[in-house]
Amino acid sequence: MNFLLANTTNHRRLIMVVATEAFGIFTALVFYKIPLAFQEFIFPPIIGLLVFEFLFRTRKWLGLKTLPVYIIAVTLISQILYSVMYNISYGNFLAALPLQSLIYEYPYNLYSLIEASIVTGLGYYLIKIYRHETWVISERQFNAEASNEPVFAEGPLTFSLWLQKNRYQIAGFFGWYVINIMIWLLAGSTPGNDADIFINLLLFPANILVLIILAIIKSARRVASGVLVALAFNLLVSLVMGASLNGWCFIPFIFPTN
Repeated sequence: MNFLLANTTNHRRLIMVVATEAFGIFTALVFYKIPLAFQEFIFPPIIGLLVFEFLFRTRKWLGLKTLPVYIIAVTLISQILYSVMYNISYGNFLAALPLQSLIYEYPYNLYSLIEASIVTGLGYYLIKIYRHETWVISERQFNAEASNEPVFAEGPLTFSLWLQKNRYQIAGFFGWYVINIMIWLLAGSTPGNDADIFINLLLFPANILVLIILAIIKSARRVASGVLVALAFNLLVSLVMGASLNGWCFIPFIFPTN
């Protein structure tokens, strides 16, 4: 257990590799909807480790104000690296780098930006905030590099404190997905079919009614805000994925539509 929770740079690198591996598989199945090949198991952790090293070596300038600049840089650099690795893996060593996809190919350009934002945010968390978490075992001796990192006067908002502060909103957010996913699974058919028009007509007023009731009850207003964020997030992701039916009919975006 000490090995898993230790606060060392190598442990944070390991977390970055494992997290980007899982995120790469998720994006391949949910966003791109492609069969898993060896590239999806190898390339994401490589990119994640390179991003971590880039952020770690430039952590002197890394902060919330400069984070958007890092996201743009990571988006461009990761797109180049992915292009090179995919071309090499398919034996196409002289292929041009498809950087035009960042401008021309919708919605994949947005997918790249979303992926880079999440990976960069994870790197920022591991470098700037992770060592302040309550479950992390502090190092007895800090190396020279760690001693140069800025010290927060009152401590940063760690992930554990954020969970405790926003537990009701988080419950509302994930509760909406759990309930709606269970409804569509129990329906036993694919969302968007003509046979499911009854479910669509039922869920629309039901979601609005539940949201209004939660907003009226004072003790449940924070849960209502989490549900509202879930609705907005589901609509945004569904629109980005080119399936607006999911967003307007309150269908969780993990379900395919016809």
